[in-house]
Amino acid sequence: MGLNQHCDRDLITILFQDVDGLQVFKDGHWISIDPIEGAFVVNFGYLLEVISNGKLKAVEHRVVTNAKASRQSLVYTIFPEKEMIIKPATCLINEANPPHYRSFKVEDFNRHFFAVSNNNDEMMKFMLA
Repeated sequence: MGLNQHCDRDLITILFQDVDGLQVFKDGHWISIDPIEGAFVVNFGYLLEVISNGKLKAVEHRVVTNAKASRQSLVYTIFPEKEMIIKPATCLINEANPPHYRSFKVEDFNRHFFAVSNNNDEMMKFMLA
């Protein structure tokens, strides 16, 4: 079945994968992420991109089907409470590095995320200062 290309809405996603299927979009190409026994994949989400003021980018990824084996994944997400305000970390802001993202409540972010079906361009419009 797979999963269409998207960025995660959380801070961080920790993934354990047992077979091939995960791909990330880098430099205009889809790159397969081969599973490594005993290892986890860590994806940065939109909210961490905002907090890091763009130093860490949300990872655009997808899951493709594997015709040779069924795929099972264990996923753990780190996500703040809906009442929290997300904004660039103060320690990363100065005259040389102004805020690139606006402040917003997590619940407003979630509402927009689901309204635009995780459209990356629309999410960036929502998040940018």
